[in-house]
Amino acid sequence: RLEVIGTAGDGPTAVELAVAEQAEVAVIDVRMPEVDGLETARRLRTRSPETRVILVTGLDEPQLVDEAKNAGAVALFSMPSRADGTMCARLRQRRSPTC
Repeated sequence: RLEVIGTAGDGPTAVELAVAEQAEVAVIDVRMPEVDGLETARRLRTRSPETRVILVTGLDEPQLVDEAKNAGAVALFSMPSRADGTMCARLRQRRSPTC
């Protein structure tokens, strides 16, 4: 069961909130003001290594899979426009043949 403990509009606030609330999971947008989601994930993993980071993006940029992995994210959810309206998850892999 998941419970939302807060929301943040930028990277530094997201890190502070996740650390203060001892978040188990942080869902972070790749594109955010001030500090992008990749750098936010790096900072969060440094300050709170037990927090699992999931990155989400509306961009369809294949290099984000490796960048997310290198930033310490456990998953990257890519939500580009698809004809069937489904979301594609790329979990620590290069590219799924179905995404």
